Amino acid sequence: VEPKGETVVANIVGPICESSDTFAMARTIDKVERGDLAVFRTAGAYGATMANTYNSRPLVPEVMVDGDKWAVVADRIDPATILAAERVPDFLK
Repeated sequence: VEPKGETVVANIVGPICESSDTFAMARTIDKVERGDLAVFRTAGAYGATMANTYNSRPLVPEVMVDGDKWAVVADRIDPATILAAERVPDFLK
């Protein structure tokens, strides 16, 4: 999460492909590459309080940061666990 110097103007959007799944529009940010980390200080519905598995999206792990210390406080829930809890009703088979 260190600045690289090069910037781009970008829309910051969530992963569910809904028109309202937007964090910021036309923001100047450091250029990022696949695998880079980004910090969302406030995540709204993406935090534990309102997290869900809409479209079978897995819950993301949560990390608590205090200065230069950090710890994973909630593990990622994998898609297989989510799908194992879902069922197709007999009347649709």
